[in-house]
Amino acid sequence: MKPDGSEAPSYASDEVVSGTNMFEPMLDETVAFEALVDLASRLPIEAGPESVTEMVLDTLSAIAPKRAFGVCLVQTESDGPYIGIRVPPGVEPSRADPTRLFVDLPDERIVNLPELDGSTLHVASTGGRLEQGTTEAALVKRAATLLAFGIRTALTLRKARPVSEQVAELRAQLVQAEKLATLGQIVAGVVHELANPVTSIVACAAYLERQATASRALVDDIEHIRRIGRAADRILKFSRDLGAYARPATEPPGAVLVSDVIAQAFAFCEHELSRYEVELTRDYDEGAPPVLGQAGPLTQVFVNLFTNAAHAMTDHGGRLVVRTRLAVDELCIDVTDTGTGIPRDTLEHIFEPFFTTKEKGRGTGLGLAIVREIMNAHRGAIVATSTLGEGSTFTLTLPLYKMNRDGLKRPLE
Repeated sequence: MKPDGSEAPSYASDEVVSGTNMFEPMLDETVAFEALVDLASRLPIEAGPESVTEMVLDTLSAIAPKRAFGVCLVQTESDGPYIGIRVPPGVEPSRADPTRLFVDLPDERIVNLPELDGSTLHVASTGGRLEQGTTEAALVKRAATLLAFGIRTALTLRKARPVSEQVAELRAQLVQAEKLATLGQIVAGVVHELANPVTSIVACAAYLERQATASRALVDDIEHIRRIGRAADRILKFSRDLGAYARPATEPPGAVLVSDVIAQAFAFCEHELSRYEVELTRDYDEGAPPVLGQAGPLTQVFVNLFTNAAHAMTDHGGRLVVRTRLAVDELCIDVTDTGTGIPRDTLEHIFEPFFTTKEKGRGTGLGLAIVREIMNAHRGAIVATSTLGEGSTFTLTLPLYKMNRDGLKRPLE
């Protein structure tokens, strides 16, 4: 009988024999072993070791409905061992500890499950003994072997499934990264096509302004023409900068003003920061010398950091503070946000490729990994600190640009 009181189909014969046979009525040997063969083909491996255990117990209880069977499985995800029990009708299950599952029944036999240290199959009877060398003993032994195999396979599958899911997630992220790369190439082409007509608008606006001024047109009309020129000039500058940002970095390492890099990154992220009501505060060391590097990749560093900060302040807005300070032979930059913060167990993984806490479709998990690679290529470093509910700080260090008789003192490789 199952713990819920339901009955399992019986495989036992109606023939009754005398003697010390543990199984009464007597087993039909052929039917019993066929039941085990059928069981082997139906084990619910995918459902986990507990489900495998339950099905084996149901089958044994059906084969010998007047006997008690139990399993103590120690390799589970729960705090303690998993214990399954089947007892005959009218018998109350009772146990003192996992070493004795049937303290109220005589002749409890314990069979160790192969290659599962500590896990056991228990058999108890209300009369008669399980004699060695009998068909019944062989049945129990084979059931234990089958049960152990099913449990081991289920445990292996349980461990492998997260890896398989991770591989699928990485594949999806790679596809998304490729889509973004393709989109970047398309944007670069669009920017190139946009430059010519916008250049014409800038030139025409300048011509109209000169003509309007010469003809003493209304002041408001002249101002409108100037606004058209300024707006078109801004579009032209942004599109050129965006095109330069999209191209691979080919310029040699040289002197780079971090303040200029941050200003460029802010121009790219201005819409995103405004969208989430993020206020940018710049606190620069005015006497900071240039660093040794490449403007394009360093711009990418701050674009990623600014975008992540904006997403961390999605719900309530906040403040983004960029502070520079001079150290010995290095410039330190702190990028601090007032976002949600990063949990401690997550913080140590944020620079790993494809690791992301963003919802699917929003992040590839490559941003901070690329940031770290760029900083390493610049012989710099980046570290992160965070407090939940208060925000995060990313601290970057970059070598200063220096010259000597031999040229660059600390060139990038």
